[in-house]
Amino acid sequence: MIHVILGPPTAGKSTHVREHAKPGDIRVDFDDIANLITGMDPANHTHDKYVSTVVRAARRTLISRLLEAPPDDRDVWIIHSSPGPTQLLEYEKAGAELTTIDPGKDVVMKRIKTERPAAMQAVAGKWYDTRTPKRSTTEKGLGWRHQQQRDRLLRAHKDGTPCWWCGKPMYRDKARNPDGRALAADHTKARATHGTRHLADRLLHSTCNSQRQAGDHDDQRPALKTPTTTSAGFKW
Repeated sequence: MIHVILGPPTAGKSTHVREHAKPGDIRVDFDDIANLITGMDPANHTHDKYVSTVVRAARRTLISRLLEAPPDDRDVWIIHSSPGPTQLLEYEKAGAELTTIDPGKDVVMKRIKTERPAAMQAVAGKWYDTRTPKRSTTEKGLGWRHQQQRDRLLRAHKDGTPCWWCGKPMYRDKARNPDGRALAADHTKARATHGTRHLADRLLHSTCNSQRQAGDHDDQRPALKTPTTTSAGFKW
């Protein structure tokens, strides 16, 4: 699966990837590449014009290659703040999952003042100015409101509860989950068919959530085909 993470500066895109990607997954992050080739601190976000030009070219090549021949044994995570129409079309053709991380303009601007160069305020302002009211495939509604709901579900979660999709146990600690990822918030009533007003109402393994998609094949989910034995010896 190819995941493309969109959003303004300081939205939490890199944090999202760290929380959801598993060891061995491929990550394409502008800052990571720039800091690697210049030997700068990983937390650095300031790059001169020459480095920025080189990294943009390298990132284009990486993304193009990954879209043409995605790996079948690991996921790909691409941080791309604001891709253009042509790039979006390429992502869509490749079947990428696009997620927008946006805690809100006020939060972003406050973070930039304390964490990033002042020039990033203009970048963030442009990001918000160019957004359109219409919800597109790049805006799946998985923003700040969704993250808050996921946090509520996690607080109420009991470790070991079986995943509705695969039947295997779910844990807050992503290292204990079968896919090695953090749990994802899922909508019983798929947003694609029931609209975007519904909040997520359960947790699934991240991979199971991706496999479920719009829920068209819920009747074929693995949990219905493979009985799972609990610690008490019961099968369900």
